[in-house]
Amino acid sequence: MCVVMIIPKDVRPSLETLRLCERANPHGGGIAWRTAGSVEWLKTNDVAEIDKLALKMKGELVIHFRIASIGAVCNELRHPFPISKKSKLDERGRTGSVLFQNGTWSGYAEALKFAEGEGHKVPEGEMSDSRAAAFLVSIYGHEFLKKCGYSRWVVMSGTETTRYGDWYKRDGIYFSNLHWLPSAPPKCQETKARAFPAVEQTEIPDLDDLGDAETTRELYDLSLVSDYWAKVKGSKQGQKIGKI
Repeated sequence: MCVVMIIPKDVRPSLETLRLCERANPHGGGIAWRTAGSVEWLKTNDVAEIDKLALKMKGELVIHFRIASIGAVCNELRHPFPISKKSKLDERGRTGSVLFQNGTWSGYAEALKFAEGEGHKVPEGEMSDSRAAAFLVSIYGHEFLKKCGYSRWVVMSGTETTRYGDWYKRDGIYFSNLHWLPSAPPKCQETKARAFPAVEQTEIPDLDDLGDAETTRELYDLSLVSDYWAKVKGSKQGQKIGKI
């Protein structure tokens, strides 16, 4: 499924959040940031390295953790992928824009054949739907992503970040999904603090605070229950007669 995080310039994820994301998506991570009008990226399997870099770099960041769905489990297919005709598989680099994906695009092979039929050379090496999309976007533009099935995509350039699909905002960060969260809910820390004090069953509240004293006392005095219901019955009969 993977998970992508879009992190504003004034926010940084905790190391715990990064570890949870990596634990649910254990096939490698990647991070991208801006430098002098371009985008740099690093792919790594070390969560601590991503955390250290996130704290060091200024400005907006995008972080990805992969779990393979299409393509091999290998370092080459970690995200992001440079949006270019070669879409290189380098572990680290600098380029004009990069692509991240959360989801699966089953039509990528057919799209590659179409591009090849138009005279474009498909990049060599390990291939996945995400890398194929990065290559194809370099040819057909960002709008091509709308034809790539239901996925959550992120295009990060030297000047802006564009996201596609539905996203979740948590702690100021945009997540492509929340499947990385622990399934078990956290233990409630308020149980004792919210416990209600024991109340005697025969206790009668202050009648001055409850309106008509005679009626209220009857409601709380169990010895008068039969008389009370007799009065209620008589009252309803009187209402019916009045309406007639």
